[in-house]
Amino acid sequence: MRNYFLIALVGAALGLSGCGAKTTINTTPLTDEQKRQIAEEDKRTADEESGGTAGKAPPKKGGKK
Repeated sequence: MRNYFLIALVGAALGLSGCGAKTTINTTPLTDEQKRQIAEEDKRTADEESGGTAGKAPPKKGGKK
């Protein structure tokens, strides 16, 4: 019984301690060059995911004339 308590205590201590790594967030403002690169990458990604139709108007459907 004493061993179960010790194991539970050690397990709780390990669980509460976590991995110990601290997360740091980069809060420095982006430069104009970085913003341009991000915009280009976003455009390429959107174009790949849409099959080349990103940002293009859909074709008009033929209606009554």
